[in-house]
Amino acid sequence: MTFGKKRMGYLKQVYFPLLFSLLISNVAATVVTISDSFVAGIMLSQEAVVAINVVQPLYRCASFLGAVFSMGLPIVYGRYMGQFEKNSADRVFGFGIFSALVLSVILPVLFHLIEIPYYKFSGLSGIALQYASEYGFWYKLVVFMTPVQLLLCVMVPSDGDDILCAAASIAQLVINLLVSVMLCKRIGIAGIGIGSLSGVFSSIIIYSFHFFKKSNSLRLNISVSVKDALDLLKYSISDASDYLLIALFAVFMNKAISVFFGERFLILASVIIMITDFQSLFDGIGDALTPVVSIYASEKNGDGVRAAYNISLRCTVIIGAILMCAGFVFAPAICTYLGITDPDILRIAITGVRIIGAAFIFPGLLYMYTGYLNAIGYIPLSLVILVMMKLVMVVIFSMILAPLLGPVGLFVGTGMAPAATWLITRLYISIRYGKNNYPYMLQEAGCDNGIMFDFEVTTENIGKIESRTDLYLKESGVDKRLIIRTELLIEELFQMVIRNNDKKTYGQCSIMLTADGVQLITRDSGKILNIVEDDMQPKGLGDYVIAMYISRNKENIATVTTMSNNRYLFNVCFLIKNPDGKPA
Repeated sequence: MTFGKKRMGYLKQVYFPLLFSLLISNVAATVVTISDSFVAGIMLSQEAVVAINVVQPLYRCASFLGAVFSMGLPIVYGRYMGQFEKNSADRVFGFGIFSALVLSVILPVLFHLIEIPYYKFSGLSGIALQYASEYGFWYKLVVFMTPVQLLLCVMVPSDGDDILCAAASIAQLVINLLVSVMLCKRIGIAGIGIGSLSGVFSSIIIYSFHFFKKSNSLRLNISVSVKDALDLLKYSISDASDYLLIALFAVFMNKAISVFFGERFLILASVIIMITDFQSLFDGIGDALTPVVSIYASEKNGDGVRAAYNISLRCTVIIGAILMCAGFVFAPAICTYLGITDPDILRIAITGVRIIGAAFIFPGLLYMYTGYLNAIGYIPLSLVILVMMKLVMVVIFSMILAPLLGPVGLFVGTGMAPAATWLITRLYISIRYGKNNYPYMLQEAGCDNGIMFDFEVTTENIGKIESRTDLYLKESGVDKRLIIRTELLIEELFQMVIRNNDKKTYGQCSIMLTADGVQLITRDSGKILNIVEDDMQPKGLGDYVIAMYISRNKENIATVTTMSNNRYLFNVCFLIKNPDGKPA
């Protein structure tokens, strides 16, 4: 339920900055990946572009291994924070740090061992093989820093620091490009590798500033726990697998073109891989949705889950439409800057980019939905959807259409794969879980409980919430004394927000009936306040009321800064009327 002129004002204040920063981060990460190919195409040769796109799958595989514990960390951390278990949240973050440091040592060694045999398997020879070896040398150092960067790039924005996340991503892109261009003129493709290394290092430095902010909830520590390892692996495997699937997709596409059409057409694999890399922009939508939904899901807050999903869906459709248009308009420029000079291959590439771009909305919907499924606990289903979209359907359609349509068939197959996966996913969930459960699946997740209000914090709106709360609790059979106590808490908590903030502030109020009582959870976007601190300075009579209530009920109260906002929990005694009208 919403009060005030701005619909879902609090949720939008939390979600949109996070979405914006993660989209910038994903755009920057995508452009960083393809910028190496652009620089090589403009300043070196087509062989350099092919070499870079052969090395990139190795980096993707390393990223997969580097992310097997970190990608699920926002979900597990968010669930603990949603349950107000700060010590557990700190512990699991400590294991994330430990795993990142260990993998930083292991992954470069694995990269070195597999490097040369993989290049030969990919069919590289001559100057292209030399380019790959020079570029790959510097990427070993990039891989060394990748686990720590992945940890920071998922946890800093999930802790509400969207501005720093965007700054780190932009800095990585700018520094990567500047260093690559400057050094490529002097030392060739090695300069492009050094540019990538410089960009990653700069982003880590910028992310680190988050730990000095007052709103930071991430506590630096080292923890080793088998339980945490299994939990993180469970929630990370789906998102982390995207790196592996992209790598396998690239290997398949390079090999398929080499077998079907010969080495002359290998540059088309670079085009297909680059365009599908743009699909990972949608991963930013899923990444923004995940911490928000995981907190709501841990509260069993169905209204919050639905609201977050619906906002995310609208953003996906809008961004998908924009990318479809961009793909059609910029297809010639994209293919030209990759250094393609053969007119026949250039024509195929331009047509293919437009074919894949025409279906861009479907990978967007799937990336968003898999992120949602991860947040509510459907990890195996999320993983199956990703494998189908990124690999299985691509292989099936490409193997059928390539012999029939020639090189264009690979583009058609790549474009059809997400659309087919989306249709199969929708049919499966509707049949398996029922039409009423699609797409939220809240009944299955046990989240369809209670009510939530999202509003601008004003005295008028507080009064409206009290009236709606009174009606809801009476209909639920809650004792009158408990209703009065709950309404008093709502009144004084949000009046406290008004007293402590001069600017417009948005809030949420969630009321859930549990087996043990009525659970009241409030959050607001105002000044950070710890209401359980003994030295908190009261600014009005209402603050004394809150302080008195807290002193008598400390075991039923919790406060945790979540996503850089205030969040309070109150468990109030549960009194439900029996059929005879007396309290239970």
